[in-house]
Amino acid sequence: SGGARIHDGDVMARGKAFECSEQSVGAEFWVTPDKKATLGRLETKPGAEGCSWSLIPDNASGYMPSYFRASGMEPVDESAVPRGLQFQRFPRKSSIWPFKGPYDALSKAPAGGCLSHPGPADPTLYCARTSSPSWIAYRWYRFVDQPGLRRANLGAAERQFLQARVEQLHEMLGGRERWIKGAPPGEALASVDDAQLVTPPAHLGVGYVPIALYEGIEQPHGCRAQ
Repeated sequence: SGGARIHDGDVMARGKAFECSEQSVGAEFWVTPDKKATLGRLETKPGAEGCSWSLIPDNASGYMPSYFRASGMEPVDESAVPRGLQFQRFPRKSSIWPFKGPYDALSKAPAGGCLSHPGPADPTLYCARTSSPSWIAYRWYRFVDQPGLRRANLGAAERQFLQARVEQLHEMLGGRERWIKGAPPGEALASVDDAQLVTPPAHLGVGYVPIALYEGIEQPHGCRAQ
């Protein structure tokens, strides 16, 4: 800590651009274990600033088709589907995730105590509403105390070294550097939900990270809205 401020270009000066080649393949969706449908194209294009990846849907809306013709697995517009099939209800496929409803580590903390030992640096529960709309709630943790690293079982010397490096990086970078370069002018850009951009409390600006503890439709009790 206490070092001179540096620019992201100094940190990344010896970095190597990700190698990619131009290609276009079908964007395929497995409808059943032995049948798949093509929904558009997946394109990779090399550029001056690196690779760009695009999904180009066959339909203008970009929505996932609800009906397919069994013979060739071609998408079919709802207007061409028999009315009896339009109103038919089918059981939902089971999820690979073991939980239902919101992700809620506030009332159902994961086993092992990684959220509470040693716990967050600030007990305040912060939250923000996304455009989906859903609520995300989080607390600020010291970098080496975040649950993912607690499970890594690092030794004391490793934790001290890692924390010092993160604090040095936070102090030397001003928060406005561009680690990922933007697309060239004229190309479409993806937008980032405002709820994903959070500002740390004044006393937690160096060496701390936000850890999401809840995501769901209902606003969690007792959270401070961003």
